[in-house]
Amino acid sequence: TQARLFTSSGGSVEGSTGTASTGELGLHIRVVQPTGRQSTSVLANIGTTGGSTQLISSAAALKHKVYAFSVTSTVSAISSVAFVSSAASERWGVILGSGSSGITGANLAVAPPGFLFETDVANALNFSASSTGLYRVSLGWFTEA
Repeated sequence: TQARLFTSSGGSVEGSTGTASTGELGLHIRVVQPTGRQSTSVLANIGTTGGSTQLISSAAALKHKVYAFSVTSTVSAISSVAFVSSAASERWGVILGSGSSGITGANLAVAPPGFLFETDVANALNFSASSTGLYRVSLGWFTEA
């Protein structure tokens, strides 16, 4: 036998994982959001070519999952910037450089529980750049096993 659900007036209730329309009856499922969402904004002063700055410290047996980032800078030279898992594995990279005295930058975000990139287990997240100068780096992330 199959079980069916009914409203108090006797109408049947449809089950769905889709988005509910106005006035639609049904059992609608909401995506579980990750807990512990965090954000930070850091002014990274890259003093040497290829230098890096730690953004998020490591946590035993956990991965940091970044769902939003923004990087801006007044560095005029072409600079390859990257988010790096510890000091070894590049996870996300962008080319910046205003070519003049202007501001250049990049940003991107997705809705959690989706994410753009993640660190390796028990690794910190660092920011590196190929050109010296100041970079404003902002992140939104959550941490999971």
